[in-house]
Amino acid sequence: MSYVGSTLEVPLGIDGMFGIKRIPITGLLQARNITLENNLIEKLGGATRQNAVALSGGVAAELDWWPDSVTQRFIVVTDDGGVFRDTGPWTFPTTVLAAGTLTIAGQSPHLVEGGNEAPGSNKKLFLFTGNDAVRVGSGDFVAMTTIANPPADWAGARQPRTGAVHQARLWGFLEHTAYFSTPDDHEDFTGVGSGSIPIEPGVGQFISGALPTRLMLIVGKFPRGLFIVNTSDITIANWRYDPQSRAIGPAGPYC
Repeated sequence: MSYVGSTLEVPLGIDGMFGIKRIPITGLLQARNITLENNLIEKLGGATRQNAVALSGGVAAELDWWPDSVTQRFIVVTDDGGVFRDTGPWTFPTTVLAAGTLTIAGQSPHLVEGGNEAPGSNKKLFLFTGNDAVRVGSGDFVAMTTIANPPADWAGARQPRTGAVHQARLWGFLEHTAYFSTPDDHEDFTGVGSGSIPIEPGVGQFISGALPTRLMLIVGKFPRGLFIVNTSDITIANWRYDPQSRAIGPAGPYC
């Protein structure tokens, strides 16, 4: 007697779709570092090593730095407290700051592009670590120095963790206070046009990040606290902050 019944397809097995969000949950039970394109099972591409000789420490921060429209440099901050500069061949021939100069342990250093305050003035690169005085390199720099006129509050190991450029000023954030430079000099936090705005000290532990928009600065704290600093008024004394959330904070290395 011949078989009488139905043939059913079991919805399990591999799937050749590349877009991971398009693969059904029954399509692949477990896979790591493979691709199923072209009806083949292949290893996913990985990262390519650029420098043949390792730097003195692990990479803590990096930036593709263009001091002008035709000059490209690569700046790396290492977790042993050094800063290195490459000009193209990935040999990092310039030691901007020797290993051990900065205290990076437990911090996430932040590189911020600024300068160009007036026609003909250099672009500047600012380095915030949270432990060390803010460093700055001007133009196609080979060394970094401390900024010329920091706020009096930035002393010893009490230094800003992060910064941003907003309203033609450099901003730095220490604990619960936002500080801003003069518009004519991003290294001047004491002259006319500079100032500071305390942002709700009772919420969170410290300001961990900021995102500039056209007329507002979005500020986040660790582990919770989101605020908007409204800088739309032409009178600096009227700049203020508005709480957005006291329950959540921004995504980032301190979350």
